[in-house]
Amino acid sequence: MSRGVASSAPALPVAVRAACGAIVALAGRSNDIGETYNVSNPDTLTFTQVIERLRELGYDIAELPQQEWSRLIRRDPANALTPLLDVFETAFTGVGGYPDIDTKKLDAALTGTSVSCPPVDRALVTTYLEFFMRSGYFPPLPSAPGLPGTESVRAE
Repeated sequence: MSRGVASSAPALPVAVRAACGAIVALAGRSNDIGETYNVSNPDTLTFTQVIERLRELGYDIAELPQQEWSRLIRRDPANALTPLLDVFETAFTGVGGYPDIDTKKLDAALTGTSVSCPPVDRALVTTYLEFFMRSGYFPPLPSAPGLPGTESVRAE
């Protein structure tokens, strides 16, 4: 983002509230001691979706071929994506990326609880982006100081 470019790869965002809720729900059950549960979101989020939303908010993000994007990231060791670049590159090839994560055991264990992973929709993406905007992780929009555009984001 700092260079105004992006590429596309899938992600499976798990809300902290959902992960913590699962841990708390399972921690009090003696039959779950020593068990392993996979926590994952059944919905995927592509970086294309994130970039589209950022553009709607007013960020100017150019589309680049994957190889050029990777070269730009590699040239800047301080870029936050540098440690994750190999994961992105693997995902871009369509070989590898995120494996299928079987959550059937967790789903069964959480039956009857209120714990669930929120769907990956426009509202959730906006919530995540607003956090990064407020925290200063994303640069402010040139047209507005402080927290750019979030007053109108919720109204859309």
